[in-house]
Amino acid sequence: MEEEQKRLEELMRLYGLEEKEARAAYHLGLAEELFEELSEEAYRRGGFPAVRGVHAWMHDEMDFGEHFHALRNQLARRVLRRDYPEGWGTGPRPSSDMGLD
Repeated sequence: MEEEQKRLEELMRLYGLEEKEARAAYHLGLAEELFEELSEEAYRRGGFPAVRGVHAWMHDEMDFGEHFHALRNQLARRVLRRDYPEGWGTGPRPSSDMGLD
């Protein structure tokens, strides 16, 4: 439990996450590791060698990896919206700032 709390604090500090967001990120990491283990076990049960190649990695990435990326992106967008409520970037400048007057 202490290790989990340390990791949550680290996620909050490194990525600007709030506590619930950090908790979600933490559990996403655990779930992704478990899915990778499940995939490796299934791969071995199928009679394939213990060392998996690029093909197996790509299959996992397309099968479930992209979903974890999407969920992490949702957390990142929450942080960006909180830190930059008016949007990301400079946006269009008024014509007077461009010297067109």
